Amino acid sequence: VEPDHFTSALEFLLNRQNGVTTDALFGLANALRAVAAHHVKAPPAQLDLLRRISLGLEPEESRLGVRSEQRLEAFEDERVLAALLHLPRKLLDLAERKSVKPRNAKVMAQVAIAIEIELFAPLRLKNITELNLNQHIQEVQKQGKTHWIIRANRPDTKNSNKLTYVIPHDSVAFIKRAQRLYSQKGGWLFPGRGDRHKCERTLGDQITDKIESNLRTEFNTHLFRALGATLHLKDNPNGFEAVKAFLGDRDDTVIRKSYTSFADRHLIA
Repeated sequence: VEPDHFTSALEFLLNRQNGVTTDALFGLANALRAVAAHHVKAPPAQLDLLRRISLGLEPEESRLGVRSEQRLEAFEDERVLAALLHLPRKLLDLAERKSVKPRNAKVMAQVAIAIEIELFAPLRLKNITELNLNQHIQEVQKQGKTHWIIRANRPDTKNSNKLTYVIPHDSVAFIKRAQRLYSQKGGWLFPGRGDRHKCERTLGDQITDKIESNLRTEFNTHLFRALGATLHLKDNPNGFEAVKAFLGDRDDTVIRKSYTSFADRHLIA
C-alpha cells in the first residue's frame, strides 16, 4: 500500500462527498491501513504515515458535549479568562526561581509555552506535541521584530487541512525566555525520551493539571479550540466562516451546532 496511492484514493472519495468525511470513509481508511500492516507487512514509518492520513478523516463530533459546554461556560467570567491569559507568565516567573527543582522548572516552562501558543494557534494536542523548531516553525522579521509562523501540514492534521498561524513578537520573546530553562533536543519544542517528542498524554496531563490547579475550574486541552471560537464569536456573532478557517475545519456545520448559543448570547448582550 503506497502512501501516495492511499491518499489519492481517499481524496477521490472525499471529493465525491464534497469534502465532508464520514464514518464509512474513516472506516475504509482504517481497513486499508490494517491490510498494509497485516498482509503487506509495510515498514513502521510507512504505517505511521498511513495512520496520520487516516486520522485526518475521522469525523468531528456533531457538537460540543454537555460537559465541554459547562467547562466553557466558566470562561464567561472575565476573572477566569484573565487568569488563563496571564497563567503562562505566572508559571514562568515561578519556574525561574532558584528554589524550584530543574525538572519542575522544565515542566512549568513547557506548559507556559504550550498555553501561550494555544492562545494564538488553537492546535489539537497531537499537533502541538509534535511541533519541531526545524520543521514547523519559521522565524520572520516584521518591522524589525521577530514573529513566528507555525505551520501544520496536511498529512499531520485531523481534517487534512494545512494550518498556518502567526505568533506575535511579544509572545515569541516570552517563549524564547522559557526555552532557556530546558534543551530542545532534536528540535522538538516539547522533547521526550530519546530523540522523540513528548508523549501527547503526558503533555496534555501537564497542561490540564497546571490550568485546573491555578484556575480552580475543570479543563481539557480541546477547550483551547472551543475558547478561541467563542471569543471570536463574542466580537463577531456572525463570524462562523472565520472560525472555520481559524480552526481548520472542513465546513461550519459542527461550528454552528456547537457555538451558535454562545454567539446569540453575546449578540443579545
